[in-house]
Amino acid sequence: MKAALHPQEDRRLAALRSYGILDTPRESDFDDMVRVASEVCEAPISVINLIDSGRQWFKAEIGLGVRETPIDSSLCAHAILRPGLTIVPDTTQDERFRRNPLVVGEPGLRFYAGALLETNDGLPLGTFCILDYKPRSLNGTQKSLLKVMARQVMKTLELRKVVRETIYLAEDLRVSETRLRLAQEAGKIGSFEIHIPTDRMTVTERFCRVYGLPIATNIEPASVERLVVEEDRELGSTTESRRSASGPLHTEYRIHRADDGRLAWISRRGQIEFDPSGKPLRMLGTVHDITDRKLAEENLKLANVELGHRLKNSMTLVQAIAFQTLRGVSDKTALAAFNQRLAALSRAQDVLVGQGWLAADMGDVIRGALAAHGKPEQFRIDGPEVNVEAKAALSLAMLFHELATNAVKYGALSVDFGRVVVEWELKGDYLVLTWAETGGPEVRPPKSSGLGTKLVDMGILGTRDVSKTYHPAGFTATFRAPVALLRIGS
Repeated sequence: MKAALHPQEDRRLAALRSYGILDTPRESDFDDMVRVASEVCEAPISVINLIDSGRQWFKAEIGLGVRETPIDSSLCAHAILRPGLTIVPDTTQDERFRRNPLVVGEPGLRFYAGALLETNDGLPLGTFCILDYKPRSLNGTQKSLLKVMARQVMKTLELRKVVRETIYLAEDLRVSETRLRLAQEAGKIGSFEIHIPTDRMTVTERFCRVYGLPIATNIEPASVERLVVEEDRELGSTTESRRSASGPLHTEYRIHRADDGRLAWISRRGQIEFDPSGKPLRMLGTVHDITDRKLAEENLKLANVELGHRLKNSMTLVQAIAFQTLRGVSDKTALAAFNQRLAALSRAQDVLVGQGWLAADMGDVIRGALAAHGKPEQFRIDGPEVNVEAKAALSLAMLFHELATNAVKYGALSVDFGRVVVEWELKGDYLVLTWAETGGPEVRPPKSSGLGTKLVDMGILGTRDVSKTYHPAGFTATFRAPVALLRIGS
């Protein structure tokens, strides 16, 4: 049965193409996602599927061995017409799928489950799906994982879209800058003229300010050339290169300004005029201080690298949690713990995404981690504003999720009148953070330790600087971590 088009097909396709993801090469970030989904869901096929016009294209796949198939054989083309998670236990019993070529023929698909990849405007782009060759079902953990992975794909696409649009904006600005550079009235652009036979140079006031030179109308070209840093000398012009018309006309190089020695980036644009005999006569051009632009470009590069690391760290953490929680365990308690840890991780990521993935306020991270545990009036959270980098935010979120989970089971949050105080302060180069419970049942040290206890004992970012007190009146834990380890740039 051929899938009907989405009611807003033109808008949907425009939204899909705005992400610039179609027909891009394979990437480990996305490959890791489908591999984790395949392992946790025990499915031979896992796919990040985007529904284009006339085809379905796979950003990542495991078990298929192809990057696209015709739309007529697409199961996901039906799934994007419904919200949320679509599960088809037996494709041969579903009217939408029973005549599909991939069902009636090779490879004989019998099970389908796909979580919608959806824009903030509610437009479906495709699905994060798994498939199997036999009828089956999914447990709660596996369903939650598919939804989490679908959200992770969309967050990755949104972040990359922002980065790409920033690059486009920078390029637009560069083009506009080039068009205006020869205009004298621009104000911040200096101009010059060199009479090549005599090496006499005439400049504007702005030219002198760009190089930090004393204001003058005529200067020696050598006074400019010696300001260029040694490594960039070949990018500038010299008496010889001007007379042979062999030097670069459009170039960018670094200088040490004449007045304060500050390193600056200069963009120079020029042209050579020739006399009737064809010999170089005059060099005309403009100069512009582009230091701020260069710094912005460098920051953008660093942001791209950092973004890649953080997304990879995030997915590695999801994988580690899945393996640690599910290894050799099938009871509902373990599955519930797995779901809760994924939810805590997702909440921390939401805080980071809201602040550009660069940093998050520690108080916001802690409040987010505790939101699903106890009542608001049972918590008192207090401490100075501390911005922590992404990895530290995820570590704090998981740490407080485990503390709160334990308090709900055995401690202060297991009763209505129990209370938890979370406080932190900066002491020299260290952050000192305290979790204190009161009003709960009589506290006794645990007889055994599970994964949750191990996560708590690891402390913040694995520092293991933790002290715990099992006082009968309430459990207390104090964590210490170097401030430099928590903040960006460490």
